[in-house]
Amino acid sequence: RLVSAVIVDLSNSYGLIDQVHVPFAMGATVVTAPGGILNPDFCRAIPAHRISFLFAVSAMFEHWMKMPEQSVPDFSSLHTVILGGAAVSAEDKQRYARFLREHGAGDFRLLNGYGISELGGACFLSTDDLDDEAVGYPLPGVDVRLYDEDRKVFLSAGDAPCEGVLYLNSPAM
Repeated sequence: RLVSAVIVDLSNSYGLIDQVHVPFAMGATVVTAPGGILNPDFCRAIPAHRISFLFAVSAMFEHWMKMPEQSVPDFSSLHTVILGGAAVSAEDKQRYARFLREHGAGDFRLLNGYGISELGGACFLSTDDLDDEAVGYPLPGVDVRLYDEDRKVFLSAGDAPCEGVLYLNSPAM
């Protein structure tokens, strides 16, 4: 059973796009707490509603990791956590995964998402095989180009690994 929790206030467009409409389209139950993660009841909602799918930001994990042990939620219902909002180091992903396991999570996936600010919805999603800082692979319909400013050329996937300016386009743009 897919149950998702909205981590932001519902006046936030990200919350409405990725955290409400997408889960509803997938047939999920969506749980909200006024004010999102700023509401003290948010942590209690995770075990109470058996949240299985959670969008998260590093700040949530850092907060949870500083909570008194008896206040940390039971994460046994989680099967997918998508991290976004900022770059996440490989070390932090490992710390967060360890923390979830120490607090009940069994078989779960911890993935990176990217693009809400850039395209109005996620445009990249990592897979389980990516254990570094990679933002993952473009979602269907997302056109990606990398521009090398020094050589003044667009690079292709065959040029990887490479660095440059990321150009994105999608039906949402």
